[in-house]
Amino acid sequence: MIELRNVTKRYDTTVAVDDVTLTVPDGELTILLGPSGCGKTTLLRTINRMVELDAGEVLIDGQSIRSTPPEVLRRHIGYAIQSVGLFPHMTVRRNIATVPRLLGWDAVRIEARVTELLSLVGLDPASYADKRPAELSGGEAQRIGVARALAADPPVLLMDEPFGALDPINRERLQREFASLHRRLGKTVVFVTHDIEEAVLLGDRIVLMREGQIVQTGSPEELWRGPEHQFVRDFFGDEFGLRILSRHRIADLEPGATPQGASARVHLDTNLRDALAIMVTESVERVTILDGERVVGGLSFCDIVTQVRGSL
Repeated sequence: MIELRNVTKRYDTTVAVDDVTLTVPDGELTILLGPSGCGKTTLLRTINRMVELDAGEVLIDGQSIRSTPPEVLRRHIGYAIQSVGLFPHMTVRRNIATVPRLLGWDAVRIEARVTELLSLVGLDPASYADKRPAELSGGEAQRIGVARALAADPPVLLMDEPFGALDPINRERLQREFASLHRRLGKTVVFVTHDIEEAVLLGDRIVLMREGQIVQTGSPEELWRGPEHQFVRDFFGDEFGLRILSRHRIADLEPGATPQGASARVHLDTNLRDALAIMVTESVERVTILDGERVVGGLSFCDIVTQVRGSL
């Protein structure tokens, strides 16, 4: 668990982070969201002491981060950033192995971990381990950056707009793959973004910031249903409800009767936003639901709206 208690950071007369208190439970993916200059990256970097506090304290599992030298602390906290930061003169293998080498892992253990992580992020170890960063696409380099952040199996992972430099197609693909990866690994993740779509898709909880302070904290559904300030309503905008639908799947709803005759088809893992888009594109009010090749029922536009209002 990460605890930030009355954290404050100033730069001359500017207060970048203003008396912030926040708890991040074990295994949660917490999003720091807000407009540019709101203090979210500064707050993130206080956790691994890349930014030193002017007031307050940060604790990880009950221990103050100030009780550990910064370089030792950072070896036990994964860190992934937008610019990736791979060492250009090193192979992919050596980039991923950076922290394990510093921790004194033996060569056999390091090689096994490199192979495991390349497979985990969807890259063939035989094809990629000996490549250099200049030979990678943007999406591939970003995957290596995530693998390197996970190399020493840290309990905490800090991510600062890690997918922000990618094109929309690759960004969405990596976002969904990372969401799946997080569910499997159960890491405690603090993730900075200014992208509302990304925050809603990935976050167990969103911490919305403005001018160095927390405006509201909650799950995307809680912020959607109960905004506490006009700033929250304005920031998320009129499409907030549609973005919420992208978090949920057909499988989350109770299917109705199977439509008679031909109709558009969706699978149980289709998200609700895509299901509505299919209805609009196909000019139909009801879709057939498939589990593999087996028909398991149907849903109408009204079914989706009614159940979403009642359950999300």
